Parts: sequence; structure tokens; C-alpha cells
Amino acid sequence: MVDLDKEDFIGRDILVKQKEQGVKVRLRGFAASGRDIPRQGYRLLKDGKEVGTVASGSIAPSLGTGIGTAYLPVELAAFGGKLELELRGRTAEVEVVKTPFYKKGTAKD
Repeated sequence: MVDLDKEDFIGRDILVKQKEQGVKVRLRGFAASGRDIPRQGYRLLKDGKEVGTVASGSIAPSLGTGIGTAYLPVELAAFGGKLELELRGRTAEVEVVKTPFYKKGTAKD
């Protein structure tokens, strides 16, 4: 939504570079498989290796599950991908999901 052909503006150089080289990370939503609550700063793992940290997280009472967002490497940002959330000395499975998290008719009864 930005015209890169315009004359110089704040951030133009970075946007041109991203267009040429592509981005390395994407902001994605994720949902926990249970009622585990992701919190900002918790680590996200893939095969035991750290791949990101939780940018924001909480419980979604209407969905009955923990949800969050994180910047993930492009190769792990596909919807439906599985990661592990490290919390309080253990791990819990999370799935990369589309946002927004709430869709009409999906609220927990």
C-alpha cells in the first residue's frame, strides 16, 4: 500500500530492501492445544531449538484455549504448522493459526 516510486520518505530504503530481498520473519498467531497460557517472552521451539518468542499471549475465554502472536521464520510460518511452547519448565504443543482468533459462531458454550 506504499508507492515506492515516490521520492524519498521515511522508511523507503528499508521497504525497498525488503521488496528486493524478501522478509525473514512473519508475525503469526498461534493457539495452544490445551488451556496453557502463553505469555510475552516465552520461547517457541521446533525440534528443541528456539525459533521465536511470544510477542503477546493470553487465554481466550470465548475459545477456551491459550492464544498468542510471535515473529516466526518464514519457513515455519505456514498455517497449521506445529511448534512447542516452553512454559514453566515444560513444553506444550501450539499450532500456527490465522488471525483474528475469534470468528462468529466459534465461541465456547
